[in-house]
Amino acid sequence: MSYRGKFRGGILLAATLAGGLALTACQPSTTSRPVLDAWLTCIECSDGELDSVKAVAARLPGTIDTLREDLLHGPTAPRRARLVQQLQTTYQELVTHNANDPTAAPLPFTQVEFVNRYLDGMVAIYQGRAAYALGAIGTTPARQALDSALHFPVDSFSPGVLARIHNARDSLIGP
Repeated sequence: MSYRGKFRGGILLAATLAGGLALTACQPSTTSRPVLDAWLTCIECSDGELDSVKAVAARLPGTIDTLREDLLHGPTAPRRARLVQQLQTTYQELVTHNANDPTAAPLPFTQVEFVNRYLDGMVAIYQGRAAYALGAIGTTPARQALDSALHFPVDSFSPGVLARIHNARDSLIGP
């Protein structure tokens, strides 16, 4: 297996771990946190995760507030800490693998660079999916949640997340 293939495998492992981590977190049942986490952290998102979020939002109004918080702040500090730990483990596995493979090139980044890069990406995906879900829900409270995000300074979000917020808001009909 090539270095690139092994590196991609490490990234997929990190993404899979992040998804599993989110699903095991304990949260109040008033927002069906496991349903939200399935959407916010899915890899292929082909098992009806978004439809499940919309169904939960129709039953539990607190879901929109939770998605708003997910959009504005990303994963909670304890979740980020677990993601960092998982990314550090993945990096160490890459280092170990490379040390045992005489044909492998040295990693072109430090552990800190690796963690920061992929953590930032995971947070952006998480926030972008929260925005997308609010747009898909499409109720007045969901619209208000998107509008509240647009009142934050532009540099509060990555360009991709900001584009997702605008797209979600623009997809809604009405003021």
